[in-house]
Amino acid sequence: MKQEAFSFNPEWIINAASAIAAALGAYYLGIKTYFRQKEYELVQKRYLNEGIDRVADEAEEALSIFQHNWSQSLFALKLFRDIGPMAAYEHCEKALLPLKNASPGVGPVYRLKALVGDDIFWEVHQMLLGAVAGANFFFMRDLGAAFKAGVEGQSLKVTREEAFEELHQECMRLRQSVQPFYGFIGALQNISKVMEVKKFSFRTIQDFKSAEAVKQSIAYLRREFGEHLASLDAYEIGAEPAKSSVTPASTGRPAPPSAR
Repeated sequence: MKQEAFSFNPEWIINAASAIAAALGAYYLGIKTYFRQKEYELVQKRYLNEGIDRVADEAEEALSIFQHNWSQSLFALKLFRDIGPMAAYEHCEKALLPLKNASPGVGPVYRLKALVGDDIFWEVHQMLLGAVAGANFFFMRDLGAAFKAGVEGQSLKVTREEAFEELHQECMRLRQSVQPFYGFIGALQNISKVMEVKKFSFRTIQDFKSAEAVKQSIAYLRREFGEHLASLDAYEIGAEPAKSSVTPASTGRPAPPSAR
């Protein structure tokens, strides 16, 4: 029987090589896409979840406690006026909440500062916590002390109606002083949308501060709080503070953290 001679088929070799190259290319592309996606997720976790969102959560919690204690204090004042100091004092003892975190972690605020390339978010965040802490001190200590004095039968220099009016005016002043800080939450939400929509790598994250929404948010905070920040700087060096429509209860603020 005659054996057939082996014939070399270059087309088969080319097809096999093409298939192997395509498989290797797909594998390489898949690996590259996987690691790129992991980098995007790491950047988002570091700067969004552990930066912007953490600062926003702290601010929202502080404002939520303020709003709760403010409304409960108004109700206590109504009890004081209509029923007497005992009912008002007992209500304050049960209803008012302490401020859970008056001293925020430095890490999230520093990441936010590095992300936007500006100190304004750090500074307004400190102002907010100072304002809420001061207001909470009034609600839980000063207001309670006034009611307790009435319970203990201490003589007051003013009538109950006059005391109610004075304490009510202070509550309304505190509400007005904290009101501008709700815009701070809006500014944080605006810049968070930039990171939610666009994927950043560790190389391109420097471009975040150039986004229009970030620039607008910085300009908004400068416009709303810049005058008061300037008055704080003047106060710290002994100059006469400038008048401002925003009057947080605490005049001191820590300096922005610096990279180590």
